[in-house]
Amino acid sequence: MNQQICYWCGTPVTKKSREHVPPLNLFPEGHRKNLITVPSCPKHNGDLSMLDERFRFVVQAGNETEISQQVFTQKTLTRLKREGHRGLFNNLMENSFDATLNGKRTIGFRINAQQAFLYFEKIVRGIYFHEYKEPFEGSITSASNYLPHPKQDLKVIIRLFDSCSSDMIEAKSENPEVFKYWHGRIKVNGHPAFAMVSRFYEETFAFSVGIPNGV
Repeated sequence: MNQQICYWCGTPVTKKSREHVPPLNLFPEGHRKNLITVPSCPKHNGDLSMLDERFRFVVQAGNETEISQQVFTQKTLTRLKREGHRGLFNNLMENSFDATLNGKRTIGFRINAQQAFLYFEKIVRGIYFHEYKEPFEGSITSASNYLPHPKQDLKVIIRLFDSCSSDMIEAKSENPEVFKYWHGRIKVNGHPAFAMVSRFYEETFAFSVGIPNGV
């Protein structure tokens, strides 16, 4: 039996046990060319499937590109209304509220920040494994333009990434209209770190920094 190790925890897994990075449900048909997959244990694959479903809804609903809105209304919203997903759908609706964005009336959603950052962490760890062929051993911190963090100034984070942009690599993207990323090993206050910028549906960005253990 051909064994590999989980992208997150390093546990031995079979060759068939793999996780899409980012989750497959973000990619509509016709936009699934050469998707990234990494070996994964059950805990860091199936156990996080509901997290993937919840944030597919959030990421797609928060974008206005034609692709994101099409897949959101035709697939995501319909799927959430089915039996087995009613609880998630009802929870999202209960946490919705009227909002205004760029002068337009829309709907906002109160979301669990801890779960949102776990969603980004999962993607960052998967990409790190894909690029460097080993799990990242350390902590991951993320910020997003659609999910402000009360203790983080997004402008400061963007300036940090701008300052180290020359050390980051623009990854080849087969489906840039859905997902694109930049990554690199950088220095933060003189210490080694890993940085990644993720872009979803051309409008939502996540800025992530990984600090190795012992730093």
